Formats: sequence, structure tokens, C-alpha cells
Amino acid sequence: MAKLSKDFKESIKKLSEAEKEKIIFKFATKHQAIYEQLSMLYLKEKAEESFMEITRQKISDHLTYFEGKNEQQALSKAITLAIKEITALKKITKNRTQEIELSIFLLETVFIKYGEYFGTNYRTLDTKVANFINKTISLIYEHDENELIHDYKVSMDRFLEFIKRTSNFVDAVYALPKYL
Repeated sequence: MAKLSKDFKESIKKLSEAEKEKIIFKFATKHQAIYEQLSMLYLKEKAEESFMEITRQKISDHLTYFEGKNEQQALSKAITLAIKEITALKKITKNRTQEIELSIFLLETVFIKYGEYFGTNYRTLDTKVANFINKTISLIYEHDENELIHDYKVSMDRFLEFIKRTSNFVDAVYALPKYL
């Protein structure tokens, strides 16, 4: 994030209301994240929960409608897009709990719908999911709340057990803990 200089701040303060509106409209139309952040913070058009539901739907769409010549490769790209949606939500809402919940949702969807794709010769999918599990575990432990760890322990242990059972030949999977 850029640090604003005093000169820059003074220049912005000197702008007329019409010029400020023009700048806001220009950036809100060009950048979806800016529009969503402005609407959530100042206009109260959308609550954090609605952003989470919208992101959950986008994740489902990415994981439902992917295509490519190699299914594992296409699924890996779809997971990348879903992770980008979670990151965008985190930037807008700055809510770690929602980020964890969406990460768990993504992992559940991947393991339930596409569990048969793990353990094949295409290791990129296994590595990507293992790295994402590791990131989710670190997010859960960042909160350092025993209640939060307890809430997600069952599902994370299930994910860890599944990926270790199917893909333990991948270094990223091998490095994962056995349990949360």
C-alpha cells in the first residue's frame, strides 16, 4: 500500500467537490474492488455477509464450470481463480474469519466433488491444494483462539487425512502435519 506524502494530501484537500466526485467515479468504475469497498464502507449498500455469499457463489461457479484438455490442470486453474476471489474479499472486508470459512468451503468442495483427481501423475493439483491447506492452517493459528481451532479441527483433520492418504508422494503434502 502506498504511503501518501503531505504534498499529495494537501493537493487532494484543495480539489473541489466536483473534481473529487469525478475521481471517485472514475476509479469505482474501473476497479471492482474499489467499488465494493466504497459501497460497503460508505454507502452501506452491501453488508460483509452479502460479499461473502457473492464470493461463495463465485467460488462454486469457478469449480463447476472449468474446462481444459487435462481435467486436473483445469481444476488447478479453477482453484487458483477461487483463491483469488477469497483474496479479493479479504482485501475488501479485512475479516479473517470469513477468509477461513471460504477457504474451508473451497477445500470441502474440491475434496467432495473432485477427490478422484488426487494422487495422479499430475502433481500440480496436489501441490496447490497442499499449499492452500497449509495456508489455511496458518490462518487458523494466526487467530490464536482455541475456540476457532476447535471449530475447524474436524474438517481440517479430514482434509489432511485425505490428501495424505492419496498424495503423500508429493513433498508439499508430506510436509503437512498429520492433524490440526
